[in-house]
Amino acid sequence: LLKALRDNPKIEVQERAGMDIRLRYLPPYGIRNAASLAHVLQRALLDGIATADGGPSVFGIPRTLLKQTYANVESDVDAMLKDGRCQEMVRGDNKEKVLFATFPGKPASAD
Repeated sequence: LLKALRDNPKIEVQERAGMDIRLRYLPPYGIRNAASLAHVLQRALLDGIATADGGPSVFGIPRTLLKQTYANVESDVDAMLKDGRCQEMVRGDNKEKVLFATFPGKPASAD
């Protein structure tokens, strides 16, 4: 079981001498709360951002991945969309909804 956890890219295994093994979930893009969501969205411009695993850049943040981040992320996204702190659009290639910063110069904000 521990080997499977170590091999899982969504789990960080922390081991220290004389202490219990600690497991930490690694959410997509490191988004753990509204502040980290705003930070990531600031970088999610038309140029894209690098994925957490070092893969190719993506255009915006896929909304479906946000469900894997933290509780109530959908209400935070809806509030940010309503306030104009981010934008949502549908990708032409796969019809997936993606989020990104409103435009350069107006950063997304968790405030």
